[in-house]
Amino acid sequence: PKIYLSESRFVYDATVKAPEVTSVTVGSSAIALDPSEYTVEYSGGRKNAGTYSVTVKLDGNYTGKSSKNFVIEQQSLKEAKVTLKKRTYTYSGKECKPEVTVTVDGVTLKKGTDYKVTYADNKKVGYGSVRVEGIGNYKSKSENMKFLIRKDIQKFVVTPKADSFKVSYSKLKSSAQSL
Repeated sequence: PKIYLSESRFVYDATVKAPEVTSVTVGSSAIALDPSEYTVEYSGGRKNAGTYSVTVKLDGNYTGKSSKNFVIEQQSLKEAKVTLKKRTYTYSGKECKPEVTVTVDGVTLKKGTDYKVTYADNKKVGYGSVRVEGIGNYKSKSENMKFLIRKDIQKFVVTPKADSFKVSYSKLKSSAQSL
């Protein structure tokens, strides 16, 4: 038998997919069968990105079975909202790794399951970047988010004393550039 489906490609949206069998034909003259002449079975899962199958088993006057595949594609993170918890750091000599939150259609995704994060230029004074890449049911996001690593600004005060002087300093609040 030859199977025709209502759809053969879907995009992941966290729901189970079950394309409708629109027609089943048999023989060289492609005789269309009545739905009462076959049963339809779907492979398990059908929720996550991947390839799944629909199997038709013929009943009554016909024998045999056939399967047809359909695909659930990864959802793109192109429209995802990516936010950094902190966008400005003070230089410490250590790597700065802002906490990342990724949401799609109001749903917060899980780091390590739905996406991975890579950092670049995140140790020296200047701009560092964060890149989010989709994994599992999600495709990559192509933009880098920037954050600022600024110098530690200090105020020095020299106070003269009789035969000596005293030096003290304190940190100042920076007027760091906004990103």
